[in-house]
Amino acid sequence: MLNIIAYILIGANAILIIVTSISNQFTGDGINDAAIFQMTYGLAGVDLLHFWEVTAAFIISIAALFVTLFLIHRRFKRMRPLTVTLVSSALLIALVANPSSARLYQAISASYSSTVNAIHQTESGKQLNFDELFVVRPIERPSTLKNLVYIYAEGLDRRFFDSEAFHDLLPALVELEQSAVSYKNVSSSSGTGWTIGGIVGSQCGIPLWTPSGEGNLLAGYGSFLPLARCLGDELASHGYDLRFIQGATLDFAGKGNFFNDHGFAQVLGKEQLTEPGEPLSGWGRFDEFTFATARQHLNDLQEGDDPFGLFLLTLDTHPPSGYPSPSCGRSRIDTQMLDTLRCADQMLASFIRDILESESAENTMVVLSSDHPMMPNELSDQLSGLRGTNTFMIWNGKQESISDDIAHRAATTLDIGATVAAALGFQTDRLGLGVNLSSSEPTLVEEAGSLHEMNGALRAWAPIFRQLWMENDPARSRIRLADGGAYVEVGAQRLRTPVVFDFDRNGDFRGVYFGTTTAWFTQLLAQGDSPAYVGPCANIHSILFKPAGDLDVEGTCLSYRSPDGDLYFQHIIEGDVFSVRHNPQAILTDNLQEFAELRVGFYLENKTIPEAYAQSTSPVHGIDFHISSTGYGQPEPTQLIVGSSAAIPLRHRGLNIVSVDETGGAELIGSIDTCGPQLDQPTIRDFWRREQSTETLLVVVHDSAQCGNDIDWAVDNLPLDGLRSIEFRQPYIAVISEDHVKEFKGVRGHPLLVRLSHADQVTH
Repeated sequence: MLNIIAYILIGANAILIIVTSISNQFTGDGINDAAIFQMTYGLAGVDLLHFWEVTAAFIISIAALFVTLFLIHRRFKRMRPLTVTLVSSALLIALVANPSSARLYQAISASYSSTVNAIHQTESGKQLNFDELFVVRPIERPSTLKNLVYIYAEGLDRRFFDSEAFHDLLPALVELEQSAVSYKNVSSSSGTGWTIGGIVGSQCGIPLWTPSGEGNLLAGYGSFLPLARCLGDELASHGYDLRFIQGATLDFAGKGNFFNDHGFAQVLGKEQLTEPGEPLSGWGRFDEFTFATARQHLNDLQEGDDPFGLFLLTLDTHPPSGYPSPSCGRSRIDTQMLDTLRCADQMLASFIRDILESESAENTMVVLSSDHPMMPNELSDQLSGLRGTNTFMIWNGKQESISDDIAHRAATTLDIGATVAAALGFQTDRLGLGVNLSSSEPTLVEEAGSLHEMNGALRAWAPIFRQLWMENDPARSRIRLADGGAYVEVGAQRLRTPVVFDFDRNGDFRGVYFGTTTAWFTQLLAQGDSPAYVGPCANIHSILFKPAGDLDVEGTCLSYRSPDGDLYFQHIIEGDVFSVRHNPQAILTDNLQEFAELRVGFYLENKTIPEAYAQSTSPVHGIDFHISSTGYGQPEPTQLIVGSSAAIPLRHRGLNIVSVDETGGAELIGSIDTCGPQLDQPTIRDFWRREQSTETLLVVVHDSAQCGNDIDWAVDNLPLDGLRSIEFRQPYIAVISEDHVKEFKGVRGHPLLVRLSHADQVTH
């Protein structure tokens, strides 16, 4: 046991260092809220080839970790318990003392805290009351509705305007800035330091915190912050035709969902705009093509009768090296990022100047802001030591200039939306937590006293921000089944089914679960909690009631346990409005209640349902084998435990091949990725022939062995009919020896557990 603790601590220290280093390459700030968000939302749209050094470093580091664990395994075996205890204590101290541990705890605790407290006391003793500072109310319409063109320039922060650090790098924008109202002290607060965070912060006046729960979190949410009131919502309510254009994929980080859900009539990205034969960068369309598209939409909007808002997000200046548009050209002296910035300067200035010199200039306001300060890139050495504040400029006809005090007042991204709305003429000085920077209202960073103190308040208020994704307690909401059972509507939010609502044993709501929902549901039941499940009837029937009763398993069902311990099961159809807590007619009969509780008890003991558990005879006398085969996203690992030894992880996709000798020694000798190309991969029979000392081969599936392709080549004429007929992500275990073959197939969505026992009497 002491050895296992030591291995865990070694792994935890190593993984923390690796994750911190990789996060720092993207965020420049180690593990922070941006890193946590992207881990949550996924990396669809990321050009990993352009981060090949980081990707390679990650793979090498993980490989080195496993090699290290293997090398010290024998040494630990020879150590005395006291020595192992001292080593483990040192490793624990190192883990706790690592500054990244505190950063990770801070980021995760803010994301998962459920304590709602509107009043926060800063370290210096100031009290900040969220209810007094947060404003969500319709803004008053001006007499004349001005058009708006808003440009988010990727990472183009104030440091690039520094004449000493970057002499004459952005001459065209520096010249244009002379005719703009420019705010020069706009920081990125916690929750706004990456693109979608900066967009949400500038449009809604709030930081971006994701909802709590587990299992592909944001993929299950059909609406992006539906309870937030943002700039786009306000403009749309006053008749604005809103459009968003970018060169990247809309799926990345949910930008497309955000704009679609907040007043924008057209939301266009790489997939919608790329022309046949058009060259692409690693992140999407080059900016020269995005600006060409924007000009076409601008002409179209100017010919219409409605006021409009055209929003753009550039891409070329994305780190680490920039992606200069084909027409930019390259110098032979400077880095690619410097060339990209010079070209971006010309393209941005040309686009802005064309608008300012057009016939509609008097009635069109132009905004240029960075989405966030530049992240680590080729120029990081030159940028170090300079404070990275956001660019924020407004061109608004014959506008009055502002004083240096206003231009340099302490502000954050949260203040941009209110400032833009006021500059358009709307009668408001506040939006969310932001204020109009040209007003006398104090900004939140001024109220708090520093950006550090403000960030502490934002993290403390994270549970309040998460409530903007969904009403705090679905038990008090009327829920509606929609889209043929694909979604349930909970107030303003749409949740993809199947979904589990997590209530504790007292009935208090804690979050929602997606992914392997039946496993989550059963696990919560086993813990004595009171969860509710909405999804296919067959799924919930298979874990709770099979083979008892004559329940109808067609369609969509609701099942839940009430705080008093009773189980409920009810069919629902599209359009039904129901509660996840009060459906007296859906209570089950006593015999079904008792049967379900027995199965839940089995799950609690074995971590799976009865249909996914089997026992058979051990291939080695006197030694027990415990084998688990799990699919993607399962809470239980795919592994092998021989006797009382430490678990052997079996995490290769497809078939994991384990050799067992006559003494019970087990070793993972290879794998076969049956979802990948055959190429030069070995077959199961090849492994059998290769291992001369092998008495038995174990074949264990992890994730999936079947992806719609023929796997007969891997079986290679062995009598494994069960493997040949395996389904997508179905668990599977086989025991192969000279005189017999034994196959076990599980139930998709549940770990298959097989115990090979040396006892005289076992059952299957």
